[in-house]
Parts: sequence; C-alpha cells; structure tokens
Amino acid sequence: MVSPNSATPPLVLENRHTGERLELLRHEDEHGLWLRVRAELPGHQVGPSVHMHRKEAVELHVISGRVSVLKDGMRSKLGPGEKIRFPRDTAYRWWNESDDPAEFELTVAPVVDFDQYLQGLVQITNAGEQGHPPLSYMAHLTRRHGDTQEVNVLPGMVHGPFWWSHRILGSLLGRYRGEDWPGAPARCQGAPLVAEAATEAGD
Repeated sequence: MVSPNSATPPLVLENRHTGERLELLRHEDEHGLWLRVRAELPGHQVGPSVHMHRKEAVELHVISGRVSVLKDGMRSKLGPGEKIRFPRDTAYRWWNESDDPAEFELTVAPVVDFDQYLQGLVQITNAGEQGHPPLSYMAHLTRRHGDTQEVNVLPGMVHGPFWWSHRILGSLLGRYRGEDWPGAPARCQGAPLVAEAATEAGD
C-alpha cells in the first residue's frame, strides 16, 4: 500500500453533527483502484447507520483510541493496531462509545463509487437536523447508487417504494434543479487520485 504521506490534497468531509472527520484519497496500483479513508471520531459519537457495499470490500484498522463495530449483527470493540474486514454484501457500522477520540483508517478495494456516495451523504446529512437528513435528497442519492450502496434503515419490501416516492416528490417540488443542492451529482466527484511518481530502474 502507498504511504499516507502524499502531496495530493485529500477530499475532506466533516459531519457537523458528530464532528467525524474523513480524509479520502484514491490510489492505483497493480491490483487496480482502491480508496484510503483516514477518519477521526470524537468520543461518544456515532458513525454511519448500518450499511453495506455491493461491489466493494472494506478493512478497518484502528490507529488510536477504541472503535466499536457491528458486523452482521455481532458487536466487537477494537483497539490500536487491530483490524476487521467487511466483505462486500456485509452489513456493518462503527461508533465510538469511549471518552477519548478514535482515529482509524478504512481501505476500500476495489473502489467503485463509495467516495462519491459518501461525499453526497455528508452534504445531505449536514443540510438537515441530526438524525433527520432531507429525504428528497437522500432519495436521489439512494437511487443513483442503488446498485452499489445500501443503507439498511428500512425493511426490504418498503425500501424501494419509500425512496421512489420521495424522489418523485422532490422532482415535483423542483428540488433537483441546477447543481446547488445537497448531494447533487456535480458536487460529488469523489476523492482525488494520488499521482504516483515513476521511479527509474536503479534509482
């Protein structure tokens, strides 16, 4: 893996409700494209809701503090140096129930659109009250990334109709006009790609 010390500025996302801060960079090597997310989560704050990735696998590595995780209904707590892997189609989430802040790193490989989805999700989350993101914008985001990302907050049989109805309502109300709205596709271009310096043989 490439060193996190890169001259390429990362995409920085911050949840205004929880203080969670994320720094995202895409990388490319002989195995393809992958994403590094360096995260900081204050004490007694939650991360995302239960979610899964249809085409991406994630490894979480704790750098400092302690991170609680839920993986397919099983809870565990990780300390510095410990890792956990979430294969694709695995339902999981993380949070910090300790007094101290936690710092950890996510490696997403191969990366498809997780960074673009996360960028839209944070914009939408910050546009609403805590725990109540604007549903019309969430519906648009959910539809765009429906083949790759899923948030498990609704029973399966109502998941599709719920978001479909809110997207139709958002369209009727004109909430998707232009590009100046939370989660708009033009505002969710994803993380920059680290430019790897080529090395000459013998250097």
